[in-house]
Amino acid sequence: MSSVSIPKSPELNFDNQIIQFLEPIRDFFSSENVSAYIVGGFLRDSLMGRYSFDIDIAIDHDPIEIGNKLTELIGGKCIVLDHDRKIVRMVLPTCQTNLSLLPKHIDLSFVSNGIRDDLSHRDFTIDAIALPFSTISNPSNGDLIDIYGGLSDISCQVLRVVSGQSLTEDPVRLVRAVRLSAQLGFSLDEFTEHSISKNSHLITSVSTERVREEFLKIFEQKNISNSLRIMDDTGLLCKIIPELDTTKGSMQPKEHYWDVFNHCLQTPGKLEKIVDSPDDQIFSLVPRLFDMYEYFSEIVSDGHNRLTMAKVAGLLHDIAKPATKTVDGTGRIRFIGHDLKGSEVTESFLDRLRFSNKGKNHISTMVRHHLRPTQMSSDGQYPTDKAMYRYYRDLKDVAFDILFLNLADYLAAKEDMLEMDDWRSHCGLIDFIMKKGLDILAVDNQVRQDRLIDGYGLMKILGIGPGETIGVLLEQLEESHKLGEITTRKEAILLARTLFARL
Repeated sequence: MSSVSIPKSPELNFDNQIIQFLEPIRDFFSSENVSAYIVGGFLRDSLMGRYSFDIDIAIDHDPIEIGNKLTELIGGKCIVLDHDRKIVRMVLPTCQTNLSLLPKHIDLSFVSNGIRDDLSHRDFTIDAIALPFSTISNPSNGDLIDIYGGLSDISCQVLRVVSGQSLTEDPVRLVRAVRLSAQLGFSLDEFTEHSISKNSHLITSVSTERVREEFLKIFEQKNISNSLRIMDDTGLLCKIIPELDTTKGSMQPKEHYWDVFNHCLQTPGKLEKIVDSPDDQIFSLVPRLFDMYEYFSEIVSDGHNRLTMAKVAGLLHDIAKPATKTVDGTGRIRFIGHDLKGSEVTESFLDRLRFSNKGKNHISTMVRHHLRPTQMSSDGQYPTDKAMYRYYRDLKDVAFDILFLNLADYLAAKEDMLEMDDWRSHCGLIDFIMKKGLDILAVDNQVRQDRLIDGYGLMKILGIGPGETIGVLLEQLEESHKLGEITTRKEAILLARTLFARL
């Protein structure tokens, strides 16, 4: 008989710094005669040896009253998150939590019918474990209340709903299941996956803000293409983005490996790998002229970074191909204008999920211009200086992001049909555009300091007042200056007179 490997049970182990932080809170609860339990993600992460900066505490007293009293003891601010469900958040002082492993937030929730009843209403077994606060000084697995086998599921790396009602009680858990699966590297058990499929339609009943946050958190995780597959297999993806449904089975020219839908799912995964730079011949050819990890880690909108936003753009970049598809008499398939139409569809979707204007513009601009890097020149040629100047002038903050999206788009289009010589040539083009962009940015800063003529001087020389004409002339003079076509004030005035005469 072959031996079976039994997964080792996770061990509860709090850092001493955490224990010292929690002990005064335990004493406070005791003095107020409050029964309190640590629950949720903080406990789960502690069992898995992971750090968590949010701690959930379930108590049998009014969280608003207790939260306000507790902030007087440990500092911070108490905010009511949900009056009806009696949930408050304590935002701890920044000076206390920075550069430490201490929690940044403490959420207090009300336990009305005892901790066992509270656990029965939680989402997944790995989060339906409780630790009595009274045991905080020397906690062990023996102190845990684990009715639904959460410890075993952590050992087996399985995400399982607590009950058949877990998803219907709060349907945002449908999306959270996919996010936690990716975040923890756990697989969905068969019953949970079936329950998500059965109840996927309920996601439309959840507030758009909550859906947006869980949706974006999925894009923050690794293996995004796999998560999107799970969302599609369970029916969630097109419930959230119904515009994607028409891309299924929409065939592309023979140069493309996938249909439109599968290509859209693969593109954000390729972008993820480009940034992660795995040790692979294909990705070794990607231009790396600056610290990509640092660049894509920058928070740009809605509390999310460049990589998250770029991966969303990768999913949506070809969403309008079916609506713009034409087939000519020779059978040639074309999608003329799908980039422009796609940006409009993208804006509509992002509006529906109530993205900020900045986030909406960031993603829709990437979709609108994802083809532009290869449209600036003919086959085999590099773009002119003027074309590249206008590219960086027009796209500003997303210019580099689009270059990497373009690379991901190329890889997802070719997949197993990728020819290394063609890929090397494409990377060379993007490298050329990227290097020129860094040069343009350097010149841009210098030109701002050394402007040859300003608007007031131009109005005086041409004898005209303020208005749109001055703006147009200044823009053209600045472009010529940055391209080195004019270098002196005299040349700027001469060009301004010539341009003005043509208007």
